[in-house]
Amino acid sequence: MSNEPTVAEALESPRNKIFRTTPVGVAVYPHLISHDEYQLKNHGVYQCNTKLLLDPSAPLVKEFIDDIDKLADEAFEAGKVQLNKDWEAATGSNKAKLKASKDGLKKYFPYEDEVDDNGEPTGKLLFKMKSTVRGTEKKSGKEWSREIPIFDTSNERIKGSERQNLKLWGGSKISVAAQVNPFVAPGLKIAGLSLRISAVQVVEISGAERSAGQYGFGQHEGFISESEDDSNEEAVNATNEEEEEEF
Repeated sequence: MSNEPTVAEALESPRNKIFRTTPVGVAVYPHLISHDEYQLKNHGVYQCNTKLLLDPSAPLVKEFIDDIDKLADEAFEAGKVQLNKDWEAATGSNKAKLKASKDGLKKYFPYEDEVDDNGEPTGKLLFKMKSTVRGTEKKSGKEWSREIPIFDTSNERIKGSERQNLKLWGGSKISVAAQVNPFVAPGLKIAGLSLRISAVQVVEISGAERSAGQYGFGQHEGFISESEDDSNEEAVNATNEEEEEEF
């Protein structure tokens, strides 16, 4: 892709950013509307994340995976170069640790095989993606927060109460715009790339409420519910909330 930095440049400075957009896949354990409580409780990080199930037998998916693999190869080579520079400049025990990391360095890919109940690979891949959505600036000490932009299939951004009420559960079909993040981790003896979520497009919602007809029921004579339809009241409340947000 023209005008984008090289992987080595992106590894050298966070200002050099590389982006990719995934084909449509199936969301697995998505935490995209709000942060993942598990990550906050166990690691103290306000993080949104998801896994994305992709089938390499689809041509567009294979093309995407080939591109990611190429970038991971470049990130690994750039990581080796950086680690070697650090090793040459180091002394004492730190130099010994870096040598062990350099000699045992392994390539990291941002995906893993999906396996069935018997532990056998299904042939599909689970891509791992995340993004920190709240933190503190190191220099100023100011707190910051953001939300993952969510778009519908007409490329309209989903905002406000509609966003908060969106039931984006596992099984939903989504596409993810992600920043490609090359890295080298000497302590873990790995170098490669990870994917940071920039935005999400929702193609199909899984688990949303269905009508009686969608469940396969027909209409019959008999019991009629006397419950009132509160949809109008909800619509009025939603409208009022939107009007208040404009000021």
